[in-house]
Amino acid sequence: MSHVIVPPEAAAAGLFYPSAGSRIVLTPAGDLLDAAKLTITLIDIPFPRLARAAAGPGGVREFFERLSQDGQRARLVLDSASGRLMWDGAALRLPPAIAAFVGWIAREQAAGAPGVPRVGAPRAGYLAAYRTIAGEDARLRAEKRLSDPLDPEWMEEKAARTNKLALASGVRPRGARLVQADGGRARAIYRLALDRSEIAIAGTEKGSVSAGWP
Repeated sequence: MSHVIVPPEAAAAGLFYPSAGSRIVLTPAGDLLDAAKLTITLIDIPFPRLARAAAGPGGVREFFERLSQDGQRARLVLDSASGRLMWDGAALRLPPAIAAFVGWIAREQAAGAPGVPRVGAPRAGYLAAYRTIAGEDARLRAEKRLSDPLDPEWMEEKAARTNKLALASGVRPRGARLVQADGGRARAIYRLALDRSEIAIAGTEKGSVSAGWP
């Protein structure tokens, strides 16, 4: 199921979806609108199959109580010893460089930071995350390749690649891309589309960790 979010001008007569080519229509407010420029947003809604509820030993009521409890659990869990990531209880398989990028941002948000900046981000945080996943030798090789602070274009490429791989794995929290950029491009802060309570570091209390990487 999805919510369909449309702007008010989408109520124009005869307009059901953005057109492939330019098509001028009259909006209810009397303005002219090019239907090709209309934006429609779909937001995914988790929809449990009720057959699962009927099949359970406790029936429908117990099923929805469990569902409510599950909604309060962390969606992204980071194993601080290995750097492995879990999404909704299943292993999130990403290349080491991308897993480190996600883990780095997750660590910062769980510690209370807004995320990591596109411009001026010290490479130490990313390299520490990368070392946990790929080992010290790989970290040393990466250190020789990466500038300090990290290049903004490198940050942008990692965010775009993360979103592509996450989407391929079915990771789209509340219908959004996993990594979001808040603020203008020059001052963008990359963050995960998750609340702090939805991020947990294995071996610590949810949302209560230090900013450093072990």
